[in-house]
Amino acid sequence: MLRVGRLAVTCLAFAGVIVAMPVRASAKTTLDVELGVDGFVAPGKPIPVRVTIKADRLIKGTVVAKANDSASQSDTIVPIEVAGGATKDVLLVIVGSMQNLGESPAVRVIVTDGSGELASAEVSATTRPDQEIVGAFPQLLARGKPPDTAKLAVDAGTAHFAAFHTEDLSVPGAIETFDMLAATAADLTVLGSGERREMLGWIARGGRLLVQAEPADLGAFFPAEWRPTAGGRVGAGRGEVGLISSGAWWDRLEPTPTRSMIEDAQVGVQMGGFPLANAIAADAGFQAARVGWLVGFLAIYVLVTGPIAYLVLKRMRRPGLLWGVVPALAALFTVGAAVVGGSQQHTNRAGYAMLVESTPAGSWSFGSIGALAKGGSLRSTLPEGWRPAITGNPFMGNGGTQSNVRSTLTKAGTEVSIATGVGQFELLSGYGPTARPRSYQVVATSADDDTVSGTVKNTSGIALTNVAVFSGYSAASIGTLPAGEEKSFTITRVSTPRNFQNGPMDDPRANIWPEVNGWQGPPQLGGPVNGALWTSYLGDTGSNIFRLGRVVVAGWTREEAAPFPVSGSASGRTAFVQDDVVTPSGILTAGSIRSDVVRAPGNFGGGPNADVVAAFTLASTATPRTSALRLRLRSPGGSTSVDTWNGSAWVTGTYDADGTTLPSSAIQSDRVYVRVHLNQLNGPFQGLVLGEVTP
Repeated sequence: MLRVGRLAVTCLAFAGVIVAMPVRASAKTTLDVELGVDGFVAPGKPIPVRVTIKADRLIKGTVVAKANDSASQSDTIVPIEVAGGATKDVLLVIVGSMQNLGESPAVRVIVTDGSGELASAEVSATTRPDQEIVGAFPQLLARGKPPDTAKLAVDAGTAHFAAFHTEDLSVPGAIETFDMLAATAADLTVLGSGERREMLGWIARGGRLLVQAEPADLGAFFPAEWRPTAGGRVGAGRGEVGLISSGAWWDRLEPTPTRSMIEDAQVGVQMGGFPLANAIAADAGFQAARVGWLVGFLAIYVLVTGPIAYLVLKRMRRPGLLWGVVPALAALFTVGAAVVGGSQQHTNRAGYAMLVESTPAGSWSFGSIGALAKGGSLRSTLPEGWRPAITGNPFMGNGGTQSNVRSTLTKAGTEVSIATGVGQFELLSGYGPTARPRSYQVVATSADDDTVSGTVKNTSGIALTNVAVFSGYSAASIGTLPAGEEKSFTITRVSTPRNFQNGPMDDPRANIWPEVNGWQGPPQLGGPVNGALWTSYLGDTGSNIFRLGRVVVAGWTREEAAPFPVSGSASGRTAFVQDDVVTPSGILTAGSIRSDVVRAPGNFGGGPNADVVAAFTLASTATPRTSALRLRLRSPGGSTSVDTWNGSAWVTGTYDADGTTLPSSAIQSDRVYVRVHLNQLNGPFQGLVLGEVTP
C-alpha cells in the first residue's frame, strides 16, 4: 500500500507540472498607457506617452508608439530591456499637428521582442483648451497637495493639477503639454544642466513657471532679465516667471496665453504661404519645369510628329512609313524627357531652413532639411537635446505636412527617418537648443500709443539681410544689418488694427516682405526670405507673437550651417529671431502695455461668435495714473459691449474707438482682463487697446 501511495503522489506531482506548464506559458506581458497628462493634450504640441510594462519573462525589444491624426502619421521607437517578473516605466514623446481642437489623437503602443508583438494597447486623448494643465514639482507637493481641479482667478476656465516628474525633463518635448509648472527653489536647484535648459526653453516658448521662494533663493537658475522681484512676476520670452506664496498657492492661478494658431482660430495674423518643402527644394537647386518650357516641348513634339514628319515622308514619296515614324518619335521624346527629369535624381544636393530664436536664457532652433530619398528613405541623427518635429503650413490646411515619420532612440542619439518612394524629395525636421549667442541687442521705447522706436544691433556675428521689427499691429523694415552694426527703427500705428475685411493687404506685418507672402502673385521661392518657414513659425507660436508691449526682430542669412547632417552638400536660409520688451517713456502707452490673448474662438470651439479674453500687463517700471487709463475696442461695427474683470465678476461697460475710462477695480496686481463676445454681424474682431491718456 505504501508503494502504491508513493506512486500515486509522484503521478499527481508530475501531472501538476504538466498542467502548470501551459498556464505559465500563457501568461502575458501587460501594458498601462497614459497619453498626455491624465488624458489631456495641448493642440499642436508634442504629446508625451507614459507606458508601464509588466513582463512575465525577460524582454529585449522595443516600445513603439504609432500616432495618427487628421494630418500626419509618426512612429516613435525606444529600445527596452525588462527582467522577468519586473515592471518598467518608459516615456516617449510623439509629434503631430492636430489641425482641429475637436480631434482626439489616437496612439497605438506596441511592445515587441524582435520576433513579434508581445502586447499592445490603443489610447486616445482629449483637448480642454479652457483648462490649464498645471504640474507640481515633488518638493512643492510635499508641502501640500492641491485638489484635482480648481477655478482660475479669472472666470475663464479651470486649472487641472498633476504631479510633475522631474526626470521627464530629460526627454525633450515631454514638458510641452503643461501650461504652468509650480516648484520650490529646492526643486529647481537639483536640476542638471540639460534639465534646466529644457525648462528654460519651455518658458521661452510660452510656459509659466511659478516658484515658492524668495527672489534671493533663485540664485543663478534664471538670467537676470527673468528674475522676478518680491511678490511679483516678470515676462520671460513668450512666457512668464512668477513668485507664489506659501500655503494654498493654487487658489489664484491666472489663465496663460494661447500658444498656437490652432488655439487662436480666427484671432490670428494675416500671412500667405506655401509648403516649406517647395522653398527648401528651391534652395537645393530643384525646380519644377516652367510652363513655357512644357508648352514649347509639347509644341515641338506636335510639329515634329505631325506636319514635319508628314511633309518629309511625302517628299520622299514614302507616306506609308508614317505608321512607324510616329511611334518611334514618341518613344524618342519620352526617353529624352525621362533622361532630363531623371538626371536630378542622382544628385547629392540638399536644402534646409532654420529659425534660431534667442533669449537671455539661451537659443533654440527649428530646423528642416530636405533631399532626394536614397533607397526609399531619408534619414539623419538629431543633435543632443533635440526632438523630432513635423512641418506643416497652418495657412494651407495640411499642405506640406509630412507622414510616415519615424524617430528611433539609438546609442548615437535620436535618428529620424521617413519612408518614401525612391528619388522623391522629402523633409526631416527637428527642434532643440543651440549654442549660438543672442542675435541682437535691442532697445525699444514707446512715447505714445501708436509709436514704438529704438535701435537694433546685430550681435549674431553674421551679416543679416531683410531685417524687420514687428510690434502690435505694425512693422518696420531695417534692411541689411552687418555684424556688429546698429540701426534705428520707428514703427507707427502699432495699436491700430487694420480692417481685415478688406483682405490681408491691409496688414503691414504681412507686407513687410511682400515678395514672399503669396498675396501679391507667385512667391519667390529662392529669394533671401523663406516665407514658408516664417508662416510655419507664426502658426506654431500663434497671434501672441505680435502682441503689444513687445518687439520681435527677424533677419535672414545664408551663411549659417545646416541644422543636422544628410548626405551631400546643403544650402539654405536661416532666420534669426528675438523677442524683447518695450519700455514706456513717461506715461503708460498702449505700445508699452503687454497684451496677450488668453482665450480665443479656437479655445471653446465656438467659431466666430465665441468669446475672446485678453490680458493687459502694466509695465512695472512706470506708475500709472489709474483714472487716466482708457480702454478702446477696435471693431468696424462701432460701439460694443465689453466686460472687464473686477476681481470677482465680469462687469459690462460700453467702449468705442475713442475709448472709455477704465474702472479702477479692473486693475488687479498690475493686470487687466477684458472679455469680448464676437459677433460677425458687426465685423471681425480686430483688437483691444489699453493706454494712459495724456493729462
